Amino acid sequence: MNLKVMFISYSFYKGGAGIAAGKFKNLLNSKFKVMSVSQDEVRKISFQFVKRLIGYMVFKFTFYDVNPIKHSLNFFSYSPVIRKLQQNDVIFNVHWVNNDTLSVFDINKIPCGTVLTLHDEWFYLGSEHYARLNDDRYYLGYNFFRMGEFGVNWNYLIWKIKMSQVAGLKDRIIVTVPSNWMRERASKSLILNGFDIRLLPNPINTDLFYPIKNELELREYFGLEPNDFVLVFGAIDGSKNKIKGGAVLEESLRVLKEIIPKHFRKIKIVTFGEQAAYVDKDYFFEKISLGHISSPEELNRVYNIADCVLVPSIVEAFGQVAAEAQASGKLVVCFNTSGLKDIVVDDVTGFLVEPYDASQFANKILEVMLMEKDRVSEVEKEARDRIIEKFSLEAVRIQYESIIDDAFRLRD
Repeated sequence: MNLKVMFISYSFYKGGAGIAAGKFKNLLNSKFKVMSVSQDEVRKISFQFVKRLIGYMVFKFTFYDVNPIKHSLNFFSYSPVIRKLQQNDVIFNVHWVNNDTLSVFDINKIPCGTVLTLHDEWFYLGSEHYARLNDDRYYLGYNFFRMGEFGVNWNYLIWKIKMSQVAGLKDRIIVTVPSNWMRERASKSLILNGFDIRLLPNPINTDLFYPIKNELELREYFGLEPNDFVLVFGAIDGSKNKIKGGAVLEESLRVLKEIIPKHFRKIKIVTFGEQAAYVDKDYFFEKISLGHISSPEELNRVYNIADCVLVPSIVEAFGQVAAEAQASGKLVVCFNTSGLKDIVVDDVTGFLVEPYDASQFANKILEVMLMEKDRVSEVEKEARDRIIEKFSLEAVRIQYESIIDDAFRLRD
């Protein structure tokens, strides 16, 4: 086996992008010799940590942006990454390179034949990881002075640096994106306009995420009653993560509590991804936080206790929770936005709600609660079947290997 692929990512197990990068890495083991470099082994207190801290402090104290999304300046590179990029006997798959994994000043060092896999919008924006809501002006370029931005305008400056660094990469690399929504936006952007941009969804292990039949035992395991109507919501940092829609979810639950029939069975909210596990009986409905869950087996059990999985995200590059929940045979309610439009087919595999209407979201949850069991089972079966067809490991592997083969030909 002489075909070698080098993966570059900030992490292969931290955060959604890191976990996705790790899954892609595992997909190629059977056909290619796979190698990797990341910051997973970097000590918490190190020179690399100091470099990251400098960038964070510069941004925090010199610039304010009304956009609440994460911003990255990426002033510095992780030195092992630069050394690896000098190898000429491998194809590189570059994933999430923020947290000073690859500097904006080193983007032009990406070699010919590289596959650049995007997990958010940072690469074709300024310093922000997603554009502001309802603002598509990003593809027209940036101005130094812009409403809602104060101080040293790093969005504009980083965008200008990227424009100059990326210019020489056109026709030399392949860009992959996890959703049609991101493919359209990347293609419109001034930075990636004219690049070879291909759809490559995140792979879902449908053997790890599957329907579990002993639901009553599962519910007992999590301290739930057989007749509870269970709503599951999961996001890193939970309700504090604005991009995951915690605020609109709370408003939806407030509305739901007002419109729900008094005689209806007890509703319980089960959440995961928050810092700590706890029970809050004073929430809109009794809330059970399971804290952080790292095991996919445990996560599959959580999905399987749900009557409905809620994904109120404001924006998703892909929609990992929605896809995993459907693979587990569960009905999903989410907003008709971004990457979620690829995951959920409205009224077929789940339900899409007009963004970002809390009342409509609440009414859709109530509609699901009142659905006949046969209809619920029909939707859940369609959901899992479609995930297997479109997003399973084997389905994505076929697309992925074809892209890597094209990357080898591009280099030659």
